[in-house]
Amino acid sequence: KNYYDILKITSHATQNEIKTAYYKLSLQYHPDKNKSDYAKQKFQDISDAYEILGNHEQRKNYDRHISIHQQPVANVKEPQHREQVYTRPTKIYDFDAWTQAHYSRQFKIDRMRRDNIQRHKKTQALIHTRTEYSYFIEYILYFSFLMLMMISYNKDKDVP
Repeated sequence: KNYYDILKITSHATQNEIKTAYYKLSLQYHPDKNKSDYAKQKFQDISDAYEILGNHEQRKNYDRHISIHQQPVANVKEPQHREQVYTRPTKIYDFDAWTQAHYSRQFKIDRMRRDNIQRHKKTQALIHTRTEYSYFIEYILYFSFLMLMMISYNKDKDVP
């Protein structure tokens, strides 16, 4: 079977249809919801299919590959044995909560990295500003020193 068959969609499905099919099937075959070995394998197949079809570039490559290697329909055989999958009615699954639970650590790391970069940029800007001010003050002091030297030199001269 190809990935489109696994997700029970056509090859012309939109990204939203792919995502919807993945969520629906992953809810049905998720190992936490369905303990059979068949469900575990089916969930892995569904995840693999979504990983490829959910990414635009990988999907284009996959479509090219299957168009070259696709068997004629007459040669495709149905599996001889299908294990019965028992499902029970479930409440609506909160995929946002699931994503947050599984990826919150990565989100925190990314946020900390962005904060550190922002803090570093501010520090560099402050250092640059202070350096400019210090050069300005050095020039003023140097100019003042020269003026004092000139005034002092002129006082030491004899006035006729």
